[in-house]
Amino acid sequence: MLSITSRVAEIRLQGIRGAIQDYSLCIALAILFLWPVMSLAMDSDDYLREAKTYIEHGQNKHAVIQLKNSLLLDKNNMASRLLLGEVYLDQEDIRSAEKELSHARELGAARDDVLLPLGKVWLMLGEEDRILKEIGVEEGDSIPLQVGILLLHGKTYLMKQELGKADKAFSRALALEPSAVDALLGRARIAGLENDDEASVALVDKALTVAPKNADAWAMKGGQLRLDGKLQAALSAYDKVLLVEPDRTNTRIARTMTLMGLGQYAEAQAEIDRIKEKYQDYYMVHYTRALLFFEQQQLEPAQDSLQRVLNRAPDYMPAHLLAGIVFYQQGRFNQAEQHLEKYRNEISGNQQADMLHAAIFMKLNEPDKTIEILEPGVSRVTDDAQYLALLGGACMAAGKADRGLEYLQRATDIMPDATAIRAQLAIGMMAQGNTEEGVVELQQVVDLGQDLLQAEVMLVIGYLQHEDFTRAITVADALAKKLPDNPVPHNLKGLALLNNGETEAAREAFETAIRLQPEFTHAHLNLAQLDLSVGDTVAAKLQYLKVLKYEAGNLQALFPLAVLAEREGRPREAEQWLKQARNYHPEPMEPAILLIELYEREGEITRAQDLAGAVAANHPRNARVLLTLARVQMAAGKEQQAVATLHRLVEVAPESAMAHTLLAMVQIKQQQNEAARSSLEQVIKLQADSPAALVMLGQLDIAAKDYQDALTMAEGLRTSHPDAIYGDELAGDVYTAKAEYQQAADAYASAYVKEPGAQLAQKLFQARRNNGEHEAARQTLGQWLVEEPGNVAVRSLLAGALQSEGRSTQAIEQYLYILELDPDNISALNNLAWLYQEDGIPAGVGYAERAHELAPDQPAVTDTLGWLLLQNGDTNRGLILLQEAAVKAPHIPEIRYHMAVALARAGRRDEARKVLDRLLRTSQDFQGVDEAGKLYEQLGG
Repeated sequence: MLSITSRVAEIRLQGIRGAIQDYSLCIALAILFLWPVMSLAMDSDDYLREAKTYIEHGQNKHAVIQLKNSLLLDKNNMASRLLLGEVYLDQEDIRSAEKELSHARELGAARDDVLLPLGKVWLMLGEEDRILKEIGVEEGDSIPLQVGILLLHGKTYLMKQELGKADKAFSRALALEPSAVDALLGRARIAGLENDDEASVALVDKALTVAPKNADAWAMKGGQLRLDGKLQAALSAYDKVLLVEPDRTNTRIARTMTLMGLGQYAEAQAEIDRIKEKYQDYYMVHYTRALLFFEQQQLEPAQDSLQRVLNRAPDYMPAHLLAGIVFYQQGRFNQAEQHLEKYRNEISGNQQADMLHAAIFMKLNEPDKTIEILEPGVSRVTDDAQYLALLGGACMAAGKADRGLEYLQRATDIMPDATAIRAQLAIGMMAQGNTEEGVVELQQVVDLGQDLLQAEVMLVIGYLQHEDFTRAITVADALAKKLPDNPVPHNLKGLALLNNGETEAAREAFETAIRLQPEFTHAHLNLAQLDLSVGDTVAAKLQYLKVLKYEAGNLQALFPLAVLAEREGRPREAEQWLKQARNYHPEPMEPAILLIELYEREGEITRAQDLAGAVAANHPRNARVLLTLARVQMAAGKEQQAVATLHRLVEVAPESAMAHTLLAMVQIKQQQNEAARSSLEQVIKLQADSPAALVMLGQLDIAAKDYQDALTMAEGLRTSHPDAIYGDELAGDVYTAKAEYQQAADAYASAYVKEPGAQLAQKLFQARRNNGEHEAARQTLGQWLVEEPGNVAVRSLLAGALQSEGRSTQAIEQYLYILELDPDNISALNNLAWLYQEDGIPAGVGYAERAHELAPDQPAVTDTLGWLLLQNGDTNRGLILLQEAAVKAPHIPEIRYHMAVALARAGRRDEARKVLDRLLRTSQDFQGVDEAGKLYEQLGG
């Protein structure tokens, strides 16, 4: 008899609980055996011809597939390399294009074919020096190639800001070909850079005279018109470009920005969507999208788009500047500062960037750095009130009151009615503890009669931040009298009362705000929080639902509703709330991550993995996203993918102990012990008393047979965590590895008393069983199953033990119980089939059939069905299945023995003898070896 239990008994994954069996070897073997059949169909040039046909029909994606197939068969097919590089270039997959074109060049591609596309790639990659060094005009080059190289040099010198050399290269190209439009446009660009707009326009017009449908010329014309403020005319020019080249990305981007300038946001979004369909990963697409979101004050989507820009073009400075602005407006000042610092280190003299960077340091309570940024430029900004006010506020916050008052006085002299500046300054004073001065300043703002609501709201918020709730209530009451129909003062008063412990008065204030304006969602949300604080979840839910009535995508309502639903045992309802959040907010990561975590808790690992992968594709450098993806990949048994994800996580978040811990877990599972030890040592540096890391280090010592070191680690854990199981369980693992089963059982028993659990019950079972205490071992599992009767893993272990001890009736009972809990449990189905067959019960074949339906690619399952069919007289189908199992698992001798029996019964005695001859020469210790020997002799062996 060959059961799954017996076949995997020797394969044990130690050290990490919850390990998941990996069947990737079966898949790899299947591919290996099928590959020769597939690869005989076509040769390399056949695939190349098909690729050309696809390109002629505009189906470049299909062409790429066929070109890759061509290169799989002949990696040195130069024509395929060259064409693949050109297709990648057309798709703007620049790195891939560079790789293939360079390879084609190495394989001997003609200069006329490869130099210009390769030069274009290098230009797009910013490798100007390489172009000038490796691509030059040579004697014998054709005129078109010479012109192309000169144009490439001109563009390269333009990139290097060497305008004289660029103009010379373009002029040489025009001497060879007077109608060279690219040369005319190159000279037009130079004229524009030299502020000779008239000459630039004339050169573009000349180019359009020579080539009235030239897309590049119309693109430049559109740019000129846009800079001149003629946005509608610019749109017309861009439209002419797109008539010729509808997929021209940069023109669509320019058109999108023009639409934004006209305030046509819906049309701009539609343009971006068209670009994104074909060029999802082009960084300028994401930058344009970020600008559109920012224009509409959609900060979270803008931030996500900017992250994608910087993942692809980390040195694109406009994205850093915009990211700084977005993070500042979100109140995420540390992130804003990082982006502004990078921008200002590369680009100096941008006054607005300087002011923003300085304002960030004020928010971070580092006024000295604000002064350091602004004071050197103060002589150049004598008429900028905002600049002076910011510098004055910084000086006051830094204790330099005289200088601060001087700058602030200059600012107010320039703009005496600048209420926003004065209000901001007042809050800055309050942040520094000068509350009275802040009140006076804000009162003066109010007295100006402008921005009344803004100033007094800021004042209340200032008091709330400083926990001066009494004054906050006073100012809110005064504001309510001035604005009797406005809900804001009552909402602020409610917050102050709630924080002051006056719950009922707070409720009354929130309800007053709602009566004044039923759709004022802030008051509903605050009322829901109040209800939750007193345990009234029904009332809280009603408030959240009212919020959704007015704002269906309000995350502050959707997230709590999902939490409440899951807490009350309604996971599908929780899922619907989170999906609604995602539908309304597809770009931010928070709704997706919460949905992934819900799927994990519900055991829906495949759904969690699919969603996590999609989110990570959009947020490839976000630590939380990567951590979530890695955790899900580990739960799904995708160790190799998890390792790759965790390496990215460690790169993004090198100070995260969790990241290094998870990486070590997967490395141990993959038997990369030295790498795991290095990861764990990093954990200890970050978190010296991490029990998880210390236990895993102990496991690595066990694997290296450094038992004394592992025991020392266990004793240390017993001392540092006497009430926890870490030390006892690790000690049990050490004794198990040393085959000292009595000591192992004692250690596990000690741990089990402290914290009973299924994993410990299984370890204690194995230790007692190995020590010859079979009855006590089974009792261990039985006791745990009383506590947790639905634990399939523990019950499977008990069933396997009963089966191996010949207690078939009891084993059958346990397997049937397992199938009640998990009807598709393949191991239970397979083993039950064996037991029924041994007992002569016909139902065994039915269970084997069911197991095979569920796992047709598992050779052990296929072997079971084949063997039972053979034993029940279905020789033909049994032989087919056993041959299939032997192909998938040639290393399992029992399967090859079964196949030999089937061959013999089918009358194919010579084949059976040959199989047995090879089997008995390579394997002498397997279940059925004696029977195999007898059959071999009967067959004349």
